[in-house]
Amino acid sequence: MTILQKIFSIVRVNSMQKCITVLGLKFFYYTFGSLSETIKSIIMQNKINLDKYIQAKSIVVFIEILPYRMCGGQMSLFTLCKYSKEIFGEDVPVVMTTMPGNITYFHNDWFNNDIDILRWNQVRKIIRNKNKVILHIPEVCLFLPEVEKEFFYSRLKNKDYNVFKKINDMRINILNQNIELMPDNKYIDKLKSITNNITQSVAHSRYCTQEVADTWKLPVTLFSGFIEVPKVKKINLAKKERLILFSPDLPPQGFRFKEYFITKLIRKLPTYSVERIFKVKFEDYAKLTAKASFVISFGEGFDGYFNNSALLGTVGFSVYNEDFFPGSEWQNYPNVYADFDEMLEKIVGDIKRLENNEEEYYTIVKQHETELIKLYSKQKTIEKLKQFYNGIYDYYPIEENSNGN
Repeated sequence: MTILQKIFSIVRVNSMQKCITVLGLKFFYYTFGSLSETIKSIIMQNKINLDKYIQAKSIVVFIEILPYRMCGGQMSLFTLCKYSKEIFGEDVPVVMTTMPGNITYFHNDWFNNDIDILRWNQVRKIIRNKNKVILHIPEVCLFLPEVEKEFFYSRLKNKDYNVFKKINDMRINILNQNIELMPDNKYIDKLKSITNNITQSVAHSRYCTQEVADTWKLPVTLFSGFIEVPKVKKINLAKKERLILFSPDLPPQGFRFKEYFITKLIRKLPTYSVERIFKVKFEDYAKLTAKASFVISFGEGFDGYFNNSALLGTVGFSVYNEDFFPGSEWQNYPNVYADFDEMLEKIVGDIKRLENNEEEYYTIVKQHETELIKLYSKQKTIEKLKQFYNGIYDYYPIEENSNGN
């Protein structure tokens, strides 16, 4: 170790946190984007004419999920923003912004979209003296479990509160896209210093319930997790690559279990390539999924890795999770397992059976695809958004019901 390294060093703690050591003193900070990208983005953001936003009487603001450029929650967020723009047209501007702080970026290039991203300083200027502001905040922007850190509320400054208190109708909607990531009430209660008009929207029908409304003491509405899958050519099973894809998530059993699982696939299925889906743009991911023979989700179960597979003509395997699957009937699907131990035990045999049975293979794909079409569509998402913007929710907290609301 050099003298300089003893005096000053930077090390990565995890994927989002670094530690600077100066003369033995440690300073931790979070890395969600680069300084060079921020500088370039500010130049582009400054070229946007904000006049129409400033002059509008009402505005809808979405806060994007900066740490996760490419994930289902992020794409769902952009879809909701896009459809909100379609609903309001020129009457009410709809904008996307990064969280308060020094890091920003201008465009998300991981999937197709035409949404430019503003920085919070611009939004603060835009919402000043508005009659009505609806602010959509993803749950992980309130509290990010990965680093156990509170973000949005802790980054607000006095000048933000000075702007908030002058808004006649200030409304905050928490985007509860993953029930397991929804923060405790103590983090939500802090938002009441901004407004008491707080709601939550959920991405899965399974937790659009009275219980969820009562637990967080917030009205609940369902925003379907519809994401437009890129139009790519579907490939017949006989012409597919002998390729098994798996998601980057960790199962509850942890890394060693997943490592053993993948090792077993490689050993028992030597004619297949086994690859992780990681750091690939959405369109490229769709093409890769279409040409793969099978996809395995190690995540929440009823997720994009599992569901997009069917929409792209490929069998996806998953583990049943009662927090996310729409109903218990999905436990009877041949490509859904009771737990990861069962998946480990049976998946090799299931793959060998299906690779030689095209009729059963596509029966599974069609059944899965048909159910998804019933659940999700652009029309359904837009209808639910319209209800929400009109102040109509699916469930209200019992304490509010008792007051006649």
